[in-house]
Amino acid sequence: MQYGSGSVSGTVVVDTVTISGYTVDSVRFGVIDDESDKLQEFLADGIFGLGFEGLAHISRPTVFAALAGQNADLENMFAFYLTPEAYRTGSELHIGGYDLSVVGPNASFHYTPVVKLPEFDSFMYWTIKMNSFFILPSSSDSGHQDGDVDNNDGGTTEGDVTANMCDPFCYAIVDTGTSLISVPAGQFDDVVSKITRGLDCNGIDCDAVDVKDFPVLHFGMEPDNVFLLQPQDYVLCSGWGQCKLQFQSTTDEWWILGDVFIKTYYTLFDAERMRVGFACEGDVCQGGRGDIYGDNGEGGAFGAWENAFLLGSCFAAACMFLFVFLLNQQDEEPYLNQDEGFLGGLIDRRDSPQNYQVHDPKRPLLYDDDESQHAYATSSTSTSQASSYAEARRSFAALPSPPGSSDGHMSDGSCVEV
Repeated sequence: MQYGSGSVSGTVVVDTVTISGYTVDSVRFGVIDDESDKLQEFLADGIFGLGFEGLAHISRPTVFAALAGQNADLENMFAFYLTPEAYRTGSELHIGGYDLSVVGPNASFHYTPVVKLPEFDSFMYWTIKMNSFFILPSSSDSGHQDGDVDNNDGGTTEGDVTANMCDPFCYAIVDTGTSLISVPAGQFDDVVSKITRGLDCNGIDCDAVDVKDFPVLHFGMEPDNVFLLQPQDYVLCSGWGQCKLQFQSTTDEWWILGDVFIKTYYTLFDAERMRVGFACEGDVCQGGRGDIYGDNGEGGAFGAWENAFLLGSCFAAACMFLFVFLLNQQDEEPYLNQDEGFLGGLIDRRDSPQNYQVHDPKRPLLYDDDESQHAYATSSTSTSQASSYAEARRSFAALPSPPGSSDGHMSDGSCVEV
């Protein structure tokens, strides 16, 4: 089987899988007998895919589909919180719900529907329609065309902006397994040249620049959402005048919004309602959360981010290293029926999304929008900060184990390696 970072071969087996006390019976998965050299360098032991069943080669139904189908108290959704810095632990995967408290007290999701790519007959990737991409002016660049851009709050961003580069729309895949933002080859050079206009750059590599020299990026998504990326969200700078755009070219015909975007906006993958939600503090999604500028005083983060962002942020989907923070439901009436699988309950049966209300800082509770309360609790342990990715690798064995767990499973929202 071929992956982006190498290939593996092995045997298909059937076994029981347990995640944080939730058991999934008769799961088909591959046991690796041989892997390419590059994959052997990874810290993790395996891949836990979170795409749709149409993309699966072995695990049908997918592990998460079976998890939701066999455990009625888990909703058909999951969410990713990624730390802005590649070297910092603390990223979270929420299964069965979400926790808006990781964003802020006034946070809410802005939703965009999931669509099928025209090349495929079934849902495979978490694909959305991006109906606009603009490059807004920076403080040092006045060479753009005149134009105004609508914002989520009904206002406009006035001034010099480029023409819409996704008119009428571009397909975009939201993918935790992609580190950067991928742009189709036919658009890549144009996008990069407009972002770096007036700067001393050779493609995505720039010299004698500062992060503030780069423009703000505008991503418009159906139906009427606007998400901004500030320069610090998508530009990596060494602190010595060298900066690098966190963009890459792809031979595919669609964009990929990878971890550069997801670390800026806490992301909900809602399979029941077939939508993706990006969380913002308030109505205007300003971005600015990413903190990848400079070397953070250690002199080596520039190279560490470039070489190891995939592993440094602890995410799943196509990641080799997974920390799972499960949102365990207490003893309330279950929401899903036992026979409803991950892709079986896709009809929206409620009009408004769920919201978190913090009952206790250590145990945020998830409430339904009806009168009955379905509470999912999660806890967050304090995490240490590694000064570099190399230190994170050396310290991996010393990371705290889940309380009361010694067999690789986890209980009540603690960390686990799977």
